[in-house]
Amino acid sequence: MLFVLAINAVELDANFFNVPAKGIDLKDVPAIDLDAPSSFPITLQPYLPPKLSGPLKPVTFKYPLLHTSFSSSHEYQFLTDTQTPRCVKFISHIDPQSRRTEEFYAGNFLTGQVEKMFTYPFGNPQEETMIFESFSISPDGTKMIINNQSGAVKSCIVQCKDLKPVKILHAFKDCRFAGWLNDQVAFVNVHHMVNRGLAAFRLSDQKIIWKMKPDVDLRAICPAGRRYITVQKNQFYSPRPDSDTLFLVDAEQGRVIGSFENTEDLPNLPAWSGLFEFVFSPGGIRLAVGDPNGYIRIWDVTTGKKLAEFYTRNSANLIWVNEEYLYCPPSLIHIAKQLPVWEYDEAGTDDEAGNTSLNIHRLGDTLFMTENGLNKKITTVRNLPPLPHDKAAIQKILDLPPEKQFVLRPGMKAALKIDPQFQESKKEIESYMTKMLKENGVEIAETAPVTVSVSVQIEYATTSYAKETGKKIEYADEEEREHGTRPAYSETRVRMFQINVSVERNEICVWSNPNGCHYFDPIESSPFIIPQNDKILDFDDSPAKYAANMAEKILAYTVKGKHPYKELLFKDKLPKQIPNPFVIGASVISLDGTIQTIKQPQLPKE
Repeated sequence: MLFVLAINAVELDANFFNVPAKGIDLKDVPAIDLDAPSSFPITLQPYLPPKLSGPLKPVTFKYPLLHTSFSSSHEYQFLTDTQTPRCVKFISHIDPQSRRTEEFYAGNFLTGQVEKMFTYPFGNPQEETMIFESFSISPDGTKMIINNQSGAVKSCIVQCKDLKPVKILHAFKDCRFAGWLNDQVAFVNVHHMVNRGLAAFRLSDQKIIWKMKPDVDLRAICPAGRRYITVQKNQFYSPRPDSDTLFLVDAEQGRVIGSFENTEDLPNLPAWSGLFEFVFSPGGIRLAVGDPNGYIRIWDVTTGKKLAEFYTRNSANLIWVNEEYLYCPPSLIHIAKQLPVWEYDEAGTDDEAGNTSLNIHRLGDTLFMTENGLNKKITTVRNLPPLPHDKAAIQKILDLPPEKQFVLRPGMKAALKIDPQFQESKKEIESYMTKMLKENGVEIAETAPVTVSVSVQIEYATTSYAKETGKKIEYADEEEREHGTRPAYSETRVRMFQINVSVERNEICVWSNPNGCHYFDPIESSPFIIPQNDKILDFDDSPAKYAANMAEKILAYTVKGKHPYKELLFKDKLPKQIPNPFVIGASVISLDGTIQTIKQPQLPKE
């Protein structure tokens, strides 16, 4: 039986945040040199995740209002206190009158009890809307960082007693705090346009103990003593060839250990896009990085050397099961073999009605799941049995020879198929793809069980105009388009096209990825990729026509092999190894936290 408590909750009002907000001055603080000589290797102290005193009891957060929205970031924070392990959750409500309330709850995993900690104010005396953005609790639980999306106070550090706010210790107007080094030092991103950068802020004397250049973002904090962090250059402020480099930093001493090997291979995307995933292993000796194209890279934290690189269907919400297995929903990946060996069908997905979303998390040495009931308005946290589920079946997959584990890998042959729409550019694309496959150790052959295919997908948009007025006709639906006002004429233009590369075996696609995408919004006239200063593009008075004309011209130049920015079309790499599409074992994670096997692995026949 669960007990839901709401006793002695702190009701914050707007005056709680009505304190002078100051700025943080970084001008006179020397910046850490990212180009300092590497000091790899390093020695990490042996670290074991805290062992909880018993299995978790289910914790349920109930949403009392009819209309509920979820926090976009930091929806949960899990406190790894072996005596009172807790889950802290922020809940945002929007009632039918569009008035917003924001509340913090804490659930005790040993008792199953949930307590409302405090209510967050909406608005302040100056009527500037204050909307919660994120929070972070210090390791000892006595202080809390609260970041706001708007309002006079953008970020503050609050003293807490049993997770309930007592008073504001510091309030700031132009920064966001990103997390804790220890109980007395917090990481802060200062956003002032002139005075910008990532820094370490000491609470006792309010001093900046080190800072980094404006183009650096905090990525992850190593659990082994919380001493080391990873940082990455932000391409938005640092559009340089090395902007993807990932660094290991000693946060206590404020010095760079070195850069991780081959991080220039990471996709060249803005750091603020939120598309990367950075997760340390439980012991802190490995770092997994997921990119938006489905690639996972594993580095040794002590040496900076890359241990593995492989493709998976999903590179978000990564969870280390142990030092041997990485969970990439819905697949369980064996790191040494770089091979998916099991699937959990209901993990990290929504059900058909869109009512439930399940995700797996780690607290100390324990795996557990969270269930967001999008319509039932309940969030449940439950314990999970140990993963992997069926070790004997998994071992059979791991014991297969490489040629049966993978459909494409170095040493194999593949045929090449080019879409006939590419016309004159066919030879150029064949040459490029042959070079790419050769770099992966794959030889092109006239016939082979595996085919690498390059195709172009085109979407068209039709605009119709009335005979009497010459104005554009807006049809309500396809039936009205068929039987309604007959247009005087219609224009059909290219709306979107993308170049696809796929790998097929026996006419079954086992991998595909759009290597280059040109998307044109006829309203905003904002192409996703624009060849700048290109003489082939002429602007006219109609933004919609301009966008459509641009799409047609770029497509024409692409399929004829004359596109001046053709490297954008094939900017992604093919995986060096693509797993064989045999049916791996699968289980269902049910709402009560149990795991039931529903499918035994079907291995390739001898």
